[in-house]
Amino acid sequence: MEDITITSEISRISRVSFKPPKFWKTEPETWFYRIKAQLRASGITTDATKFDYTITSLNHDVLIEAIDIIRKPPGINKYDTLKHRLMKRFAISQINKICTLIGRIPYGDQIPSQLLHKMQILNEDNISENVLKTLWLEQLPQNIRAVIVTRHEDIETLAKLADRIPETNEILKIQTLHKQVSPSNEIQQQISQLTEQVKKLTERPNKSNT
Repeated sequence: MEDITITSEISRISRVSFKPPKFWKTEPETWFYRIKAQLRASGITTDATKFDYTITSLNHDVLIEAIDIIRKPPGINKYDTLKHRLMKRFAISQINKICTLIGRIPYGDQIPSQLLHKMQILNEDNISENVLKTLWLEQLPQNIRAVIVTRHEDIETLAKLADRIPETNEILKIQTLHKQVSPSNEIQQQISQLTEQVKKLTERPNKSNT
């Protein structure tokens, strides 16, 4: 009996402390995965409570997209009805996802594996891995693409390799710079030695005159 009481109290505290994250308009599906896990961890299972928590996470511009459901929620499946509306309003259609893939995702300052991950999310197995690999390679910087384009590893392995290429190139640049600087140091040493020799030669006559 005591264990049940403790469990109930922990569940009550979890519900009180639960604060859903603000709705992600650009990633609604990911947001619902997250809130589902948080609801489950907090022991929140009733439809009405899940519905209310979802509403509290919506900003004004999102609320107006489902205001009819919020004003007059259905008798059952309130949460799923609201979820379906938000997904319909903000989720990218499959056609748009493929168009985004083909139309190129801005590379920016991300690393190759991050670009691949975004493309895989958009793809959702709509196109084959070979086609996805081709689209991914086309969007990589030329110096990275040139290194891996002829390799035959799977796409995940290639992405890990591609991530390391900029670092490797930086090391090579430093090594090259070091090689370029080294001869200059040697020349400087030779100049110093010659200067010292000239100094000694110019001092000899003075010593002989004394």
